[in-house]
Amino acid sequence: MSPSYSGTNDNAAGRLWKVLTAALSLNGGQTHGQLARAFGIESPDTLTIVRVLTLAIEAVDEIELRVKQIPNVTHDLYLHSITPVKGAFLAAIQNYDFNQWKSGHLRAEYLPALLFCSDLLSKHCPEQEIKQDELLTLTKVLNELYESVLASQIDDNLRLIILDQLQNIQQSIREYRVKGVYVLKKALSTATGQIILHSAEFQTALSKKDGEILQKFVDVLTFLDKITSVATKSKELLSPLLPVLLPYLPPLLEAAKNAL
Repeated sequence: MSPSYSGTNDNAAGRLWKVLTAALSLNGGQTHGQLARAFGIESPDTLTIVRVLTLAIEAVDEIELRVKQIPNVTHDLYLHSITPVKGAFLAAIQNYDFNQWKSGHLRAEYLPALLFCSDLLSKHCPEQEIKQDELLTLTKVLNELYESVLASQIDDNLRLIILDQLQNIQQSIREYRVKGVYVLKKALSTATGQIILHSAEFQTALSKKDGEILQKFVDVLTFLDKITSVATKSKELLSPLLPVLLPYLPPLLEAAKNAL
């Protein structure tokens, strides 16, 4: 790795390296307030910062898992300080003196492990940061669609399925800033699976009054598929499934495909 290499926002390890590097330069106050600054959270409340710290803990676990899946590397060289990093985030959930937390849990020698992991993952599991305006657009559409589905006359079971998937995608967008693009791909995969699992219900709903709402739902999934595929330089998830789904949802999915 080049000495000039620095963590980027293209994976969770790089994001956490930047957060903890920022935290090292801070002093005074309480852990929640100072770590909110390090994470770039504006006007944080206790619940928000605890959620972010929990996401960071989960992200450390996922970093470790992804590194261990990469063959032909000495995993311990990359992961030797991962456990203390996780412990630092865990200890920070208790809102106490920041300097005390930093001296007890955050050491400069822990951070290179995250930097090395970021470099390794960027080579084997590349991510391209999704533009903020795309995420804002998606969030706006999700919020509007959620309200439309809530007020619709779609069958109760199907309506609850769609609402649940919309909430899941909204949550994945909030988690993205810490955990990276794969949390979005997981939400997309779950939603696509629900379409397949409940395809008969979708088919019935198409012929009813609120069928156009289903169109918007799949439009959202198709857009999410597009931006996550670009971010991971991989094939789209939804498009290969079109031949399977088309017998059930021909106008809906074709329109979504052609819209892009």
